[in-house]
Amino acid sequence: MALRVAVFDPFLFTKQFCAGQIKWRTHLISDFGTATNNKQDDALVVPVHENIIRNFANIEIYDSGDEKEEDCLGWISIMEKCDGNLREKLKNGNPTLKERKKVAIGIKSGLKYLEKIGIEHFDKKLANFLLIGDVAKVCDFGLIKEWSERKSYRKLGYTRRGSKYREEDALFAGTPGFAGQWQLGGFGAAYLNDYFLYLFCDWKTIWSLNYRPIDEQEKNEIDKIILNCGVKHINDEDHVISNITKIISLENASGSFCLDDPNLTKSCQMSSLKQQMTKCVNLTMKNLTINILDQKSSNLCVPISVTALVRFAMKKDLFFDDKNDNYTFDKILTTLTMIVYPRSLAGLNLNPKNEESQFQMSDIETLLERICKKTFLKDSGWEIIRKRSHVKPDESICDIEKGYF
Repeated sequence: MALRVAVFDPFLFTKQFCAGQIKWRTHLISDFGTATNNKQDDALVVPVHENIIRNFANIEIYDSGDEKEEDCLGWISIMEKCDGNLREKLKNGNPTLKERKKVAIGIKSGLKYLEKIGIEHFDKKLANFLLIGDVAKVCDFGLIKEWSERKSYRKLGYTRRGSKYREEDALFAGTPGFAGQWQLGGFGAAYLNDYFLYLFCDWKTIWSLNYRPIDEQEKNEIDKIILNCGVKHINDEDHVISNITKIISLENASGSFCLDDPNLTKSCQMSSLKQQMTKCVNLTMKNLTINILDQKSSNLCVPISVTALVRFAMKKDLFFDDKNDNYTFDKILTTLTMIVYPRSLAGLNLNPKNEESQFQMSDIETLLERICKKTFLKDSGWEIIRKRSHVKPDESICDIEKGYF
């Protein structure tokens, strides 16, 4: 078994905190039955499924003065002990195609079960799929939408209380590369199956398919390679599982697109980004305060510069009037760094650990090319940004040219 501690209130880390200020409630899995539907009732049931992490016990921590026990300060959960996670397995191991298919089927089954009982998972990054042998276990329910409102789910440490967890667009958080527009406060393609194709491509190839800008000729060449692996419809999960004959691999896949920065395995609260950005005047990056951004040890100056260019083009070239504030600086930067070309947000002082100082490189030419071009699996960055709202700029062509000055 393994122990997991989840803290929801920073009060527990302050010097004012002492044992006499808290109380707790202990819940055992034997107290509950198996959830089979998403009815809004008080049934004493919890998620029980082969492909969902099993919590054997959970301790809810409350302030001693919280008589109704409405504001949980944290959990201490005793859960299944796993061998590792899918990210480690795919990056450092060499699972066979048969093993990959079993894991894919397991994850799909687990997620389908969660939806059946009223839980939708919005942090489907590779590190959140744990493994016991070749059996996948969906874990980490910090970013979910839950519509049954069952107290029993909360008691055993699967969901949290609050309206934030009833609406996807209220989450305003996600993991770079594994978040959709809706959960980041926008609109548009969610790319909900992003995790899936990591199972059927080698490590460098999947990152290239997701983020390397390509032209039509390169796309046709990749289509032939994928077809040679038995796959005709790469976004159809059932088709891929049934028909793929070998792992998809591109000879020219670049390691520069692999997001191996340890910070990119962490989910980010976009409210923290907005708080930093609102230190600007009217979100135009003018009259900055001294500590608005810490770029000395990061490469975020590149996406910040590109964000400024995009906003300028929308206003001056497309004459777009953002009356509803759907394309503010922080919102475009969020889409750019979380979806279009995921970058670590640690440069915004969101990472308190001094020892974690590695950041992935960002060069202006690659990012501008990504803005203007499609990748094999995704729209151009401009289209993704443009479609983040119902009231959006007109369709337009984005292009770049090199110049020497």
